[in-house]
Amino acid sequence: MTKESNINNHSCTPTPSYKDVIVFAVLALFSYGAWTKLRVDNCLDNAREAYNQQWASKCELIAKNYKENYANCINSKAHTTQWCKSAWNPKRDSSAECALPADDAKYIQSTLENEKNFCIRYG
Repeated sequence: MTKESNINNHSCTPTPSYKDVIVFAVLALFSYGAWTKLRVDNCLDNAREAYNQQWASKCELIAKNYKENYANCINSKAHTTQWCKSAWNPKRDSSAECALPADDAKYIQSTLENEKNFCIRYG
């Protein structure tokens, strides 16, 4: 065997031991777990933000509709001011934390739950 062929047969890269492979596998597993948790956490944050935006938007829309319906009721002169006020409260809460009608609240809540389940399943 010549000196040149002897050099070509040896690799500069050492063969990894079983310990090296196990350490690499454990590190890869932990890294994947951390990455998965980060993806799930981001997904859940986005779901919560979408929920808050939907809720706030619905509050604003309902309050706007109440004010418009109150004005239409008063302008129609078909009902008393007191009746219009009781049917269409012109000062309905339009804040992002308003109380929504049950059907609207259930729909927005179920949307959040579906999105949370998606996040947990698929990250």
